[in-house]
Amino acid sequence: MTRSSQFCFFIFCFLLLACQTRGGKDAAFISNLVEQPLGDTHFSISLPENYRIMEAPGPDFTVFYFRIKDTLTQPEFAGGLYFGNYPQGFEAKNGCKQEELTAEFLQKPEKWMQQSCNGKFYIQTTANNSNSEGWDEKVQAFGSAKDQKALGNLLSIFATLKPKK
Repeated sequence: MTRSSQFCFFIFCFLLLACQTRGGKDAAFISNLVEQPLGDTHFSISLPENYRIMEAPGPDFTVFYFRIKDTLTQPEFAGGLYFGNYPQGFEAKNGCKQEELTAEFLQKPEKWMQQSCNGKFYIQTTANNSNSEGWDEKVQAFGSAKDQKALGNLLSIFATLKPKK
């Protein structure tokens, strides 16, 4: 193989890999997500088959948590969604790196706050609910991930949140 054909082969492989991961997203992970309704809200979200949704209603809000079904297995990530009018964010922790990132949420790019602490990641964002019924003007997403790959998968899950048809 000549140098130019080796170079072309390398570029081809690089582009093929880049297309499969879609900017850090794991295409295989995304393709295996299963759409699930979120209680009485007008939304659905897609989760891995081995995850479940738990609803925790409050007096004027509802929180949906998603966690791995098998409680004996250490999850790579966990998260939740708050529907209400008064979301509360997490405070910056001492010794943690805090930065802003942009990722899809409610079918558009949103700014997320990310904290990195001892190799773990914590994220949150809040957006206006265009399908509000009055009690749920805000939607807040929050979660934790054990590493960078799990963080990408968690953000991919939040990107699937959409109004029900």
